[in-house]
Amino acid sequence: MNKRPLITTLALLALPSLSNAATVLTPTDDSYSHNVDTVIHGAETIITNKYDIGGGVHVRIGYLKFDLSAYAGQTITSAQLTLTAAGTSGAIPDNTAFTLYGLKGTAAGNDWSEDTLTGADRPAGNGHGNHLDENDLYSGSASGLLSFNASPADGGVFNIGAGNADLLSFLNATKELTTGNVVTFMFNLSSADNDNTMNWYTKEDVGIGSGSRGSTLSLAVPEPSSVALLGLGGIALIMRRRK
Repeated sequence: MNKRPLITTLALLALPSLSNAATVLTPTDDSYSHNVDTVIHGAETIITNKYDIGGGVHVRIGYLKFDLSAYAGQTITSAQLTLTAAGTSGAIPDNTAFTLYGLKGTAAGNDWSEDTLTGADRPAGNGHGNHLDENDLYSGSASGLLSFNASPADGGVFNIGAGNADLLSFLNATKELTTGNVVTFMFNLSSADNDNTMNWYTKEDVGIGSGSRGSTLSLAVPEPSSVALLGLGGIALIMRRRK
C-alpha cells in the first residue's frame, strides 16, 4: 500500500488549522465610584466617567473585573477590550484625556464586588481603598475615541486591543498572580476643561433586540486541535522525506 497520499493529505490538513479560538467575556463585576461616594452603583446600566475641575474629589472612575480562570496556564495571543458609549452629559472638549489602567495585585485589591463598591473601598486611587500597581494600557485624547468633540450617539464602540502589546502582557502576567485568576481594569478622564460626563453601558443594560451593550473582553489562545494537527503535519512531512 502506498502511504504517501495519506501522509501528504495529513500534512495539508494541518496547515489551515493554525487559528486561535476566540472567546468573548463579559465582566463579572462593573461599576464606578468617586472618592467620597457612599452610593453603590453596581446595579446601574451605565458607568460614568467625570473629571472634577474643582479639585478632583468627585472624579468618577470606572471599574471592570473579568474572570480569566479558564485561561490559567495558557498564553493569550490576542485581546480586545470593547467599551460601548451611552452618550455624554454635554460636549467633551478635544483636549480631554481618557486613560485605561490594568490593576495588578492579589486578592487584596481584586476581590472588590459591584454589590459593595463605594469610594471608601475602591481597588485603587487617590488614597482610598486597596492600592494595586497600575499598568498604563491606554492614554490619549478622548476626542480620538469616538469623536467626542460633541455628544456621540448611543452605541458608539471604542476598542482597545489590536497591536496593544501592553494589554497582552498585562493579561498574561496578571491572571497568574491573582487569586482566582481575575483581572481588573480602571478607566477615567484624567484631564478636562469641564465637568461633563462620559458614559458607558454596563452588563446590566439590555439594548433593544440585541442583548447587553456592556463592555466585553475578547481573548484568543491557540486551539489544542490546531497544535495537535500542526505536530501531526510536521511528523508526516518528516516521514515523507525519509521515504
